[in-house]
Amino acid sequence: MLIRTIVVLTLITGTTPVAKGAVPGGRIHPPPEYLTIAIINYRSGPVSTSHASNIGAPTPIWGDSTSGTIPSGGAAALVVPTGWAGNVAIFDAPIPGATAAPATDSSLIEANGFSGPITCACSGVVVTGCNIQLWGLNACPKDNGGACVNPLRADKTATTAVPFFAPCQGAAYTFRDCPPNPKQPLNPRGG
Repeated sequence: MLIRTIVVLTLITGTTPVAKGAVPGGRIHPPPEYLTIAIINYRSGPVSTSHASNIGAPTPIWGDSTSGTIPSGGAAALVVPTGWAGNVAIFDAPIPGATAAPATDSSLIEANGFSGPITCACSGVVVTGCNIQLWGLNACPKDNGGACVNPLRADKTATTAVPFFAPCQGAAYTFRDCPPNPKQPLNPRGG
């Protein structure tokens, strides 16, 4: 079975010092006490999930915070307190012997990579992601056992995507040193 990584999200919750002018109107509302991370599977087959809290982060207060499988049309949720930081990984299922995503010391919201259509929404509004099936459009330049590795991921000077990722450029993620993208939400940390 060919396993394709769909997405690994690194998330943080909490208050963040914001530079004046970084947020339209210069105000940022305090965060809610809790954040619900819901994963809804609209794919035709099951997906496996793996969650991990960063080292020193508060732990989830509700939901399945271990590896699991979500059937087609199913959903799973995780409720975390303000200040939580961690990873949510989503893969084609089943993943025999799947283990939790590694804990890291990261402080941003980032899609590390994806090979299938996925979007992230807040209050029903899509804020990032791409719903295009990339594997059906182009050949992956660096196929890592079914997970397409972006060969430009570590290149801080890259400003355009390789052909495989080009259909989702700007909709799913941007390169670090690009000018601001109006399709992306503001990152108050400036990264």
